[in-house]
Amino acid sequence: MKKYLIILPFIVGNFLTGIAQNEIDALRYSLTNYEGTARFMAMGGAFGAIGGDLSAIGVNPASMGRFSKNEFSFSLGGSFSDTRTMLYNNSSTASRSNINIPNVGFVGTHNFKHRDKIGWQSVQFGISYNRLNNFNENITIQGNTPNSYSLVFADWAQGTIADNLISTNNYDSYLAYETWLIDPNPSGSTDYVSTIRGGTNALKTISRKGNMSSTELALSGNYMNKLYIGGSLGIPTLRFDETASHFESVTNDTVNQLDNFTYTQTLKTTGTGFNLKLGFVALPMDWFRFGASIQTPTAFRMSDRWQNAMVTNFDDGARYEATSDPGSYVYKLRTPLKVTGSAAFVLFKKAVFSIDYELLDYSKSRLGSTSFSTSPYNFNTENETIGSIYNRSSSIRIGAELKVAKPLLIRGGAQYRQNPLIEAESDQLSYSLGFGYRVNKFYLDLAYVLTTTTEKYFLYDPVLIEGSDINKSLSRAVVTLGFRY
Repeated sequence: MKKYLIILPFIVGNFLTGIAQNEIDALRYSLTNYEGTARFMAMGGAFGAIGGDLSAIGVNPASMGRFSKNEFSFSLGGSFSDTRTMLYNNSSTASRSNINIPNVGFVGTHNFKHRDKIGWQSVQFGISYNRLNNFNENITIQGNTPNSYSLVFADWAQGTIADNLISTNNYDSYLAYETWLIDPNPSGSTDYVSTIRGGTNALKTISRKGNMSSTELALSGNYMNKLYIGGSLGIPTLRFDETASHFESVTNDTVNQLDNFTYTQTLKTTGTGFNLKLGFVALPMDWFRFGASIQTPTAFRMSDRWQNAMVTNFDDGARYEATSDPGSYVYKLRTPLKVTGSAAFVLFKKAVFSIDYELLDYSKSRLGSTSFSTSPYNFNTENETIGSIYNRSSSIRIGAELKVAKPLLIRGGAQYRQNPLIEAESDQLSYSLGFGYRVNKFYLDLAYVLTTTTEKYFLYDPVLIEGSDINKSLSRAVVTLGFRY
């Protein structure tokens, strides 16, 4: 179950190969970049204590208790990702756009007839769909390098007879051997050498698409308009597709006649899981409210499918191709427990300022084999790596809303998330802006969010090549239509 190197946002200085399911998958599907209604996104997602928004159900289900009427909303969004890379002083750019539905939901409210006597004012049932992460992006890395990826394939093959490369899971080295990229030295030995003896011009292109989203089934209650409690069942789903192509053309090899080679890798991952959320929101004073929520670890059932291929071209016109058999594996992933604390301040009934603080321990993510698996694997090595390279990570979300005139509001927000990697320094920042138009039974909201991250990507073994600096920006625009009745 060999899989290729993948570097995610925040991951710095890692060159990873091994079985297809690893610590990189655990982090990718534990991270959440909340999307949702335009109001939610414009205010930085800081809605745990404010409530009254269909996306806030995914942060704190008790916030749904703030609804006093039935409500339906639909959001349409667009995203544009831009990546800028640098390898040996050579810069490259790539971009990708996407249209999506970040939120759609409904809340039904039942107001009790004898609420003055029983204290309970109302109960709400809601169903909401929210996007949790956006995987759509393109990355291009190009530059002249002093070494070659082929040296890595040769190193992986060391000590193995060519006929046994597949049986020992050296699929990539077998592809290199079949296409004459690496050879035993001398013939018949288990000592391998690369066909390339010098530097190359390398071009790496990565195309990713997919998303992670969650459907929330929630129930909440309103006690004396002072205490709101709620719980929800979350059903997250995910889809991640990646195609990575590594091309090298020989620039100063005077020994052999190889002109270039291309190494292509594809991965398709799907998953479905569930989690539970419980929370409360309290209003001790009209101008102040606070709340907290807890989300259980998400239990995912995951499925990976992958396939790799190699093509070599020689100066005499010879061309060799080899493709691995498709690989697949079904496994389990448990993401960390999530705790969120929230506070909000209402100023003169004209403005709202809110803040959310979220905490996860990414070292607690765990991979495992599914029950009755035909190919059980203990994942001990991967789980030990998860515990050693990841750490607790907190996120802070802040937001503000100001009533400019009776139907018009302006909003702004920001998000900061610590890097969960112990040895990494780059964090994620997001800035947002938006406005809303609200009348009794109808509202229209708009939002724009800019998220920036940095990372370092190694094309192959860091001993052989320096890291490529990658600067990413993700722009998102959302419009939401909502109706109250």
